[in-house]
Amino acid sequence: MQIAAPNEINAYFESINLPHIRVEEMVIFDDLQNINLNEPNTYWKLLLILALAFFILEMLIITFWKV
Repeated sequence: MQIAAPNEINAYFESINLPHIRVEEMVIFDDLQNINLNEPNTYWKLLLILALAFFILEMLIITFWKV
């Protein structure tokens, strides 16, 4: 597996008529270390609670909306 340098990738994009796409080198990986995926079930519980809340809110709006 070969890894292309950012300037090679930019040259490739320019060669296929996509000059507005630019690739920059990622040097600092501090942001990647801040992602915590140790508790994925917490996110699903939150998503489920929010989905149910918005579903109930939508049903209330439909029920009591008088035109």
